[in-house]
Amino acid sequence: MQLLQSIDTSFEEKSVCSILDSIRLFWYKNRKLVSLYLQTLKGKEAFSYSGATHLDVNDKEYYGFLAVGKIHIMDDQLYKYADMILFGQNVSGIEIIKKQILITLVDNIKVLQELRGIIVLLPVRLFYENLQIIHNAAEKCFLSFFNNKYPSIHCFLEECKSVDDLISNISEDIIKSIFLYDNDDFNLSIYERIKMIPDAISKTGNDVFKFFLSIQGFLISSLEMLEVMHDFDIIPIVRNRATLSYLYLLEPNLNNDFQYLNKIVLANEIFAIINQNRERFEGLLPEQANNVFDKSNIFDALYKKFGLENTSINSINLHERVDDIKHTVNKISIP
Repeated sequence: MQLLQSIDTSFEEKSVCSILDSIRLFWYKNRKLVSLYLQTLKGKEAFSYSGATHLDVNDKEYYGFLAVGKIHIMDDQLYKYADMILFGQNVSGIEIIKKQILITLVDNIKVLQELRGIIVLLPVRLFYENLQIIHNAAEKCFLSFFNNKYPSIHCFLEECKSVDDLISNISEDIIKSIFLYDNDDFNLSIYERIKMIPDAISKTGNDVFKFFLSIQGFLISSLEMLEVMHDFDIIPIVRNRATLSYLYLLEPNLNNDFQYLNKIVLANEIFAIINQNRERFEGLLPEQANNVFDKSNIFDALYKKFGLENTSINSINLHERVDDIKHTVNKISIP
């Protein structure tokens, strides 16, 4: 993608709008090619790095990504940022997004410079059109978290005025399992966790509204990711623990394809374990790493070992399967 490669990494913040406009126009012109390519991926072991704004090339997070599958796609989010910024959309957390744009721009350039031919930079969710359906599904899911069974989001916001109201009505099982924000600390009380939702989520100081926006953001992102990825038979790799937790929560309710969920869980566990042990592969250049992981083929080996063609991965003891994955990773031959 010559457009990004031509961008000087020392660009100034004031030139970001111009850069985003060029990126948006580029993808729009090539939207048919993107669609045609994605339609060819069924059955080809395609994996997409999603649910994150960037792949940390400097920190070599691509090791864990390359360890699974044959086709690797970085799900580029800059076209969405372009719509938000260029058209002045009223988006919660817009200041956070502006900071992430700069990080994503720089990292995308590095992906193209250092991982060209190994990782494809492509907006997988480029032209997803059922956004209203996803928003409605996210709202229904959000309301299902509450014992009071609010009939609508409007009723929820009208009747739930304080953190005490939230705590008294939300399901105890749900509050113990969902992230309220990135790096949520489950050792804190639920009251403290809600109070620590970043102010940047919304300009309003209302804790209940910030809680809604934060959870809704996770739900919408996860539902959209699952819907699009499943349609193209692409397995999402998700670095963000919060987003991944919602992916696991929602996927069984989205379709009856338990094998797809098996692949998501196994791939993300391999990704996490590889990256926890990056020092073992530290000296490998991108092409060398790609060859090593392609030859080891640990995803297919573990998928067969666990019998995931016929068995839910959740029926396998978590501790045992993590030990098996670590053992398999340690056996990878490095030249």
